[in-house]
Amino acid sequence: MKNCHVVIVGNGNITENFLKRVNSADFVISVDRATLYLIDRGVIPDIAIGDFDSVSLSELEIIKKKAKKTIIYKREKDETDLDLAVMYSIGLSQVEVTIIGATGKRLDHELANIYLLKKYLDKDINAHIIDANNKITLIDKKTIIHKDKKYNYLSLISYTDHAVVSISGCRYNISKKTLLKGSSLGVSNEIIDGAAQIDVHRGILIMIQSRD
Repeated sequence: MKNCHVVIVGNGNITENFLKRVNSADFVISVDRATLYLIDRGVIPDIAIGDFDSVSLSELEIIKKKAKKTIIYKREKDETDLDLAVMYSIGLSQVEVTIIGATGKRLDHELANIYLLKKYLDKDINAHIIDANNKITLIDKKTIIHKDKKYNYLSLISYTDHAVVSISGCRYNISKKTLLKGSSLGVSNEIIDGAAQIDVHRGILIMIQSRD
C-alpha cells in the first residue's frame, strides 16, 4: 500500500518553488502563520496547527474559515508549534513526511527542528527537512543514496555521542570509522558513483545533502 505523503509547512524560509511539492502532497499540515502564506497562494491546508501568536485576530478568523481543520493551542506550552505538527503527523497511518519552512530564521528553532526528526526515526517513518539548499534526515541503518544533480555534497554528522559508519561510492570512503559528536570528519563528501551506500553500525547520523 502506498504511503500517504504528508507535507508540513513551518514558519521558516519558504520559496515559491516548494508550492509544487505542497500541491502534490496527499495531506498538508500548516504551522501558525505559514497557513496564511498557503491560503494567499490558493493552497488549503488539511490541518492548521499552532498557538497562532504571529497572526492577528482577523487573520486567525480567515485561517479558521479557510483551513479544513484548525487546532489552536495556548501560547504557554512546552512544545513548539512545529513539534505539535510533527506529533500530529505521526498519529496518521502509513505516512512519509516532508517538512519545509523549518530552517532559515531563528537558529534555536532550526536546531530543535532537526532534532525533531528523531521522533520519526523512532517510529520508522521516512521523514526529511528540505530548504533551498539542503535535504536533512536521520539514519541509523544501511541507506542507499542515489546521486542527485540537485545536491553536490553529502555530509554525515553524529547525532549520538558517537556513531560507527562505513561509506562506499563516494569521494571519501571509510570502513567502520567512528564519528564523534562535534567532529567535522563527515562533512562535504561527494557521491562519485551512481549511488552511495552508508552503513550505520552503531549510533545515529544526521545526513545532509546540500549545494552551495
